[in-house]
Amino acid sequence: MIYIEETYEELDKNASQWHRMLVETLKINKIIFEGRSKVPKLMSLMEICYLFGLYFVAAYFVTNSTNTKQRGKRLFTKSNLKQETILEWLTRKNTDTYPGFTLAHLVCTFKWPVKMAHLDQAKKNKVYLAQDLIQYLGNVDRADILSIKDDDGETPLFMAYRNNFMIHEFSAVIDTKITNNSGEKAEDVVN
Repeated sequence: MIYIEETYEELDKNASQWHRMLVETLKINKIIFEGRSKVPKLMSLMEICYLFGLYFVAAYFVTNSTNTKQRGKRLFTKSNLKQETILEWLTRKNTDTYPGFTLAHLVCTFKWPVKMAHLDQAKKNKVYLAQDLIQYLGNVDRADILSIKDDDGETPLFMAYRNNFMIHEFSAVIDTKITNNSGEKAEDVVN
């Protein structure tokens, strides 16, 4: 049993590696959502995984396994989930914390909690998540999902340019002529 309260955690000494990773993730999530803000921060666990590069947690939810030896660094492309379920996850827009953001927007966003350890690994994990997302949408002929705009009229390509993250990969699958609500193209937001 896991107890995450104000300052108390109990972890069975015989716990599996997955159990320990889950406890660490819960601790990180607690740090992420602590703060002075009075605004409720509502995000799904999958959105948190994509925002902070929690690859193994996302892998567990999508494939029911964290074993990368069997499937490599693939989640959706090796999943047994129904296509409708996956597409629903990929098209869902966040309404509170990051208004209008989809998983593709979140994977291109870099907002780290101050105390988050292993930033380099989290960045690598975001690359795995983004590559899998792009490949899956290409395989099911739904790359149009990557062109979904957030509340500011921006596609994930805008986030990719702002954060210098996989610009080439996202430019290859998202129309670079799309403009935001201010009339700017993605390549213009970094100048």
